[in-house]
Amino acid sequence: MKSARIAYGYTLLAVACWSTVGTAFKLTLSHITPFQLVCYSTWFSTVTLLMISWFTGKFPQLWGTLQDSKQRWFVLVLGFLNPFLYYVILFQAYHILLAQEAMVLNYTWGIGIIILSGLLLKQKIYFYQIIAVFISFIGIVIIATKGSFFQYRPTNLYGILLAIGTAWVWSFYWILNVRQKKDAVVMLTLQWCIGSLLCLFLPWQGPVNIPGLLGSIYTGLFEMSLPFIAWFMALKTAENTASVTNLIFLSPFTSLIWIHLVVKEPIHPSSWLGLIWIIAGIWLNQPVTLRWQNYIIHKVSHH
Repeated sequence: MKSARIAYGYTLLAVACWSTVGTAFKLTLSHITPFQLVCYSTWFSTVTLLMISWFTGKFPQLWGTLQDSKQRWFVLVLGFLNPFLYYVILFQAYHILLAQEAMVLNYTWGIGIIILSGLLLKQKIYFYQIIAVFISFIGIVIIATKGSFFQYRPTNLYGILLAIGTAWVWSFYWILNVRQKKDAVVMLTLQWCIGSLLCLFLPWQGPVNIPGLLGSIYTGLFEMSLPFIAWFMALKTAENTASVTNLIFLSPFTSLIWIHLVVKEPIHPSSWLGLIWIIAGIWLNQPVTLRWQNYIIHKVSHH
């Protein structure tokens, strides 16, 4: 019972963090460029993860992991995908689209997990998974067209493709993670170190300001660092993975509320409806999702 309460606590902490970051992205991007937000938030998150690794006694494992040449290349690929490529695309999508559109479309990662598991891991795709993809796809169409299926004119097709692209990058990133057996926190820290270095190659556009810097710090702490650690701990301590997995679905709905209250975006009915369809598809696909959660639990609990 105690472990269940602890797991719920960690899960709700992750949900609380991820529920606010869509609002933080949009507000911060009104002060600095997407590239600046990627750089500053990644750098601050890297420092945070290094401190966590130090205080948890995992710091020696960072160097030990890099001694293996295969692991070095693997960390490089993962670090390129996340945080570098993922957040470069994501912040650009938030810069172009309404926050509600970018946030909801980003949740289509469930589709990517199903398809890439079949293509790259040669896992069997079941009929219910095909139905799940179709249900989530309906949600995408609802959001992209704002409910006007037959009168749609793509005014922001580029932004929509970027937002959907983030889900595919995220899915591919987690598919690759199934191939590594190192400690999750150690690998996360190393990937962020790689991402921090890659950020040096991004073009600079204008000076940074205090609101932009504060928003970047918030993003680095409450999007890239603490919720990941909290989520891993929730999976590690949970007696039933389904119980904590279901709570994650609170995040996009509460995100829409924060976006409306803070960013002052009027939430279009199509955003709510599309989100419901997307989450329904992900929920229907939960047997696959739970296998991924069990893998992560196994990986974390053995370190």
